[in-house]
Amino acid sequence: MANDDRKIKTSIVLSQWVKQMIKRVAASEDVAMSDWIEQACREKLMDLGILPVHDYKDLADLVDTHYDLLREQTQIPTSNLNNIRRGGSCSEIDLLRVAMCLDISETDIRNLATKSTTNLTQEYCSDAV
Repeated sequence: MANDDRKIKTSIVLSQWVKQMIKRVAASEDVAMSDWIEQACREKLMDLGILPVHDYKDLADLVDTHYDLLREQTQIPTSNLNNIRRGGSCSEIDLLRVAMCLDISETDIRNLATKSTTNLTQEYCSDAV
């Protein structure tokens, strides 16, 4: 879940029929097959609620979206995940565990964590006024 749109080369195995249909549809839309496949994959991921990392509001939003996965595949205590979901702070270890589980760069995860802290501070300040 890197925060860029650099293209990487990958190989996929398709049946001959699927390849032919993708080629036909991509040609009718005047796009390259690889672009058509990428767009179809992006749409499916978004349908599943999975967004590019730069589309999340903050760390709380990211953790809320991937809560079940993080609960099942990390050692982050449920109470800590719930705290993060509410916009609370988290330890460096938990932050690293989220990044590793979701394959997010250190820079991206820290940016999201900073946004969470900023949002929480702004909410607190506006409540106090």
